[in-house]
Amino acid sequence: MARGDAIVVCPEPLAAEAGGRVLRAGGNAVDAVIAAAYAQGLVNPLMCGIGGTGHILVHESETGESVMANFGSRAGSLAHERVYPDIEPTVFANRFRARGWANYVGYQSITIPSFVRGTWDTHQRFGRLAWDALLEPAVEAAEDGVTIDEFTFSFWDPQRVRHGDSPDPRVTLTATEECARIYLKDDGSVYGIGERLYQPDYGRTLRRIAAEGADVFYEGDIGRAIADDFEANGALVTREDLRTYRTPFERPVSGTFHGMEVLTERSPSMGSLEIEALHILQELDLVGAGWRSPSYYDLLARVFQVIYRDRARWNADPNFVDVPIASFHSRERAKQLAVEIDQGARLAAGAGASGSGDTTHVSAVDRWGNAASFTHSNGNSAGVVTPGLGFLHNHHMHNFDPRPGYNDSIAAGKSPLYGCSPLMLMRAGAPEIVSGSKSRYRVTAELQVLVDLFTFGASLHDALEHPRIHAEYAPGKLYLEPTFPQQTRSELERLGWESIVVNMAVPMCTILKHRDGSWEAVADPRGGGGLVTC
Repeated sequence: MARGDAIVVCPEPLAAEAGGRVLRAGGNAVDAVIAAAYAQGLVNPLMCGIGGTGHILVHESETGESVMANFGSRAGSLAHERVYPDIEPTVFANRFRARGWANYVGYQSITIPSFVRGTWDTHQRFGRLAWDALLEPAVEAAEDGVTIDEFTFSFWDPQRVRHGDSPDPRVTLTATEECARIYLKDDGSVYGIGERLYQPDYGRTLRRIAAEGADVFYEGDIGRAIADDFEANGALVTREDLRTYRTPFERPVSGTFHGMEVLTERSPSMGSLEIEALHILQELDLVGAGWRSPSYYDLLARVFQVIYRDRARWNADPNFVDVPIASFHSRERAKQLAVEIDQGARLAAGAGASGSGDTTHVSAVDRWGNAASFTHSNGNSAGVVTPGLGFLHNHHMHNFDPRPGYNDSIAAGKSPLYGCSPLMLMRAGAPEIVSGSKSRYRVTAELQVLVDLFTFGASLHDALEHPRIHAEYAPGKLYLEPTFPQQTRSELERLGWESIVVNMAVPMCTILKHRDGSWEAVADPRGGGGLVTC
């Protein structure tokens, strides 16, 4: 736990220090999250990096403006709904893979790499420090090497238990010779905890971007190398897709919770559905149910299944599908759903797409009152490294439903569903909560933290450390963290839930403003402990 006038928090300590370094040099919250994010790409290269995508929610105190920079996944111009043959289900009823994991691994799994353009455009609009200063910590990490810690190792650990909706990491790490050359040792094994990983090609690419800006990545030498590589290997992203990509800046969607305005990202993210859940939760008598009792968790789980049902039925890219966002945000509908839930209704969908894999996040606030919440991702990466450039490309095509004829089916230029969205809670026009995290379990984890904080008055430390539950599409299935109390689990099973123990690994990156104006953050124990105050 830490308090300060300026804070940066993320799962990776080296990345948090990169963000703190620019805060101490006079940078603002936007500078801090960008610097941290570039460093995250070096310490967690499968999860994130300059071949990925992202979303930054910015609040600028001087103007009172809140803006979402939405540079999330977008399918390339060669994508179409029948691009993958021989589709089969994974162990999750709502997840599908193409033959040979083609929508998860390799060139056809890559969406437009928007991270560099998105961070550049956001910095040009909101940043304070010089651009090259933000990338310098990442360049140093690439050239000096990074020590593999337990958090990073968990993503390529060959013994890690997986749940069947993504390939074994060895499939990814050996997808291309260049990937294997960088991320596997000479004997073919992965780098272990305490060993040092050097990424000099990545460092050289970053130095070019630091010196020349985003254009070199999309239209210059780096962009030409990427385009040539993609064309030669059947990628769905074209040279023109790279050349013309620009960052959309949007108004965040909003709702209310305990008198605060909730700001987050529009569809196809789960932002509107998180607002729907908060509206329902405020209509339910959670206090009467008994905090963290079986009845309380039963109510939470049924609310979670409502929002996943609505996601499966209606959520999609609103540029391609008519999405009923007003219905998601409706307080009247929330009251109606709360009555149904209170009467014992179970409203699961049983099907639908769901983002899986891995992502990362960084949140920051500064001494001027600015705030930034930045979620960015490679997923688990495509295992593709363009020769000589040193970084992994994303594999976000797997977030589409690869079957034709569904709301979330593939189309050129379309964005797939994703679950991870930046979030802020505003009181009197200023941030009180700046938050976000990673993975398919992010929304339900964040909802539990917010209920703990504002319905029950828990400390931030308690809210982040307590074991969590998760429920989504499958009727009657409830996912529990390994440390969840056994007695409560047994009582939930008597209420009709089939409980499944899962290591959800959702480190919340949450910063809370206190009445005295100070900021507090806690390093969620599910992450690597990245937290810096200034």
